[in-house]
Amino acid sequence: MLGIEERLRTGGWYLARHNPWMYSSYDSAVAGFFAEIRDAVPDEVMGPDRRQTLGEWVDRLAPAGAIGSLAGVDATGVVTATAALIKGDRSPERLRKSTAEALAALDQPVLVILDDLDRLQPDELLLTFKLVRLIGRLPNLYYLLAYDEETLSEVLQHTQLIGADPGRARQYLEKMVQVRLDIPPLLEDQRIGLVDQGIDGICAAHGIQLGPADQERLGAAWSECLVLYLDQPRAVKRLFTQVDAFWLEVDGEVDFVDFLLMTFLRTFERDVYDLVVDSRGELLGSTFPASRGTETNAERWNRWKQLISEQGRPRHPDGIAALLAVLFLYLHGAQKNTSYSSAFREDVRRRRGVDSEEFFDRYTQVGVPAGDLPDKLVAAAAAELRNGQAGPALEQFQVWLDKDAAKAVQKLSRADEQEPLPADSALALLGRNYLASAQQRSGFLALSADWQVLSTALRILDREGAAGLDTLAARGPSELALAANLLRKAKRNASTARHGWLADASRVVSAALEAHLRSASGRKLHEASDIARYAYAFWDLRGRESAHILLWELLESPEWTLEDLLAALVPVGRTSTGRRTWRTLGDLEAGKVDELLGLERVLAALPETGTEDADESDVSFENRRRLALRAMERVRAGRGDPAE
Repeated sequence: MLGIEERLRTGGWYLARHNPWMYSSYDSAVAGFFAEIRDAVPDEVMGPDRRQTLGEWVDRLAPAGAIGSLAGVDATGVVTATAALIKGDRSPERLRKSTAEALAALDQPVLVILDDLDRLQPDELLLTFKLVRLIGRLPNLYYLLAYDEETLSEVLQHTQLIGADPGRARQYLEKMVQVRLDIPPLLEDQRIGLVDQGIDGICAAHGIQLGPADQERLGAAWSECLVLYLDQPRAVKRLFTQVDAFWLEVDGEVDFVDFLLMTFLRTFERDVYDLVVDSRGELLGSTFPASRGTETNAERWNRWKQLISEQGRPRHPDGIAALLAVLFLYLHGAQKNTSYSSAFREDVRRRRGVDSEEFFDRYTQVGVPAGDLPDKLVAAAAAELRNGQAGPALEQFQVWLDKDAAKAVQKLSRADEQEPLPADSALALLGRNYLASAQQRSGFLALSADWQVLSTALRILDREGAAGLDTLAARGPSELALAANLLRKAKRNASTARHGWLADASRVVSAALEAHLRSASGRKLHEASDIARYAYAFWDLRGRESAHILLWELLESPEWTLEDLLAALVPVGRTSTGRRTWRTLGDLEAGKVDELLGLERVLAALPETGTEDADESDVSFENRRRLALRAMERVRAGRGDPAE
């Protein structure tokens, strides 16, 4: 359009551009229309007399209040609104005639360009056409109406004047437009060239690199759908303007191809886009319709094609259905009559695709939602770990560890997979937060995040070796707990022959556990936090006999008693409804007591106390002691039962 305007200006035309969506009423539209004509004609050509005539006629068409309040209209230049209305010495018809004579005397014709009429609301469109018809037959005044005919016809059918009648809409346009200048659709090579230019421009501006898989998916989307919509330069520009405007909000957080295609849906087929958002659960596989168990792929595909046509009402239903199949494996499998393994889902997750529970909302919110951890922050924190310099990114990452350790460690693990993190700093970070992360729970099942920490740390040890594990174990109780559980997990999986560092590390960590237990024996057991964790870990690494020797030796400490140690061994768990979580007590198992202390020796050392009641919802240390003693008395009573 800019090139056409430049050629017209140099070819003997005055150009005025009227933007009808800027005006909310007929009065202001009239004033603005003539103001744009005034600005198009040079002052030395228009002259003060012609401006006066034009202004007086505008006053009769639009009240002075609307004109005077319009930005850019000079009441002393174009119009002398109040004076003209008061004088009333010329009728509207005589003023129109004088205006026609003034315009006829211009040395060049004026072309008024009205672009993007198909973007107007129905009432705005009728207002614009009314204005054109009212003052359109003036000499030296011509109009260029730019619009998409199909869209404009749909807008007209939403007006009371036309109604839902395509024929009447077409007849109305034929009365308005004297000469049609239809722009032919672009040739396919031209379309591809414009789209390639748009993609290349955005990729160059933002440092985006597209691999073969990206280009393949773009090609499928183009041939199946985009080619049907991007048939004019304005359509191509409309899409890539949107992509460029919002990409900075999600750069590094989403897949570029998926973002482009979702932006296309939001821009050209908003109802389909809303359908995708509403169908999130089914498309991602977290919820399914009742018919899923018996629905074939063909039935699912036909159901979705009907859903798209009826709810989305797109211009090209088959093309849009094919586009959604490019975006979502659930529909691609239905379309191709196949199924996809979890490996395909993992590929989608790795590229941060829209077909992922983890990343879907970033496409519909156009940015990282408040409850989501930005991948940019994780990348920056990982970079600080690699550089050995803690900075603001690690500080923010620590906040996420405190809030949602499972998600934070999962993303840190992926950063390690992409570019290995240094073992010392990574293990120190994971160890420092290990006990706290183990206490976090999420969802109805109240799952903790410690398994994610263990799997990530174990992969680092398998890659780097356990040279720094002794340093980790000596840092503090949380780091020691991580080191011990890493060894216990590796020991259970020793048959895989992946953990060549296990034997040496076991000696180092078990020695650290013994030192920690001996240090704890100098305090009352109710003050020694989570002593059972370290006792079980020592037994697991050093064996039954070593555990018996150490714990009975520690019971000779004036601060420890057998009753208190049994109380410390009572498991404290968490129960959750998904919304509320509370702590509860478990049973003290005789087998566990036998492993750590030897059951016979415990029963021999305990006086008979009876079975005092204990409240399993009371997690106080005193109640745990009552529960432990009750459990031991029941064991004793069971052994004395003749039936045994």
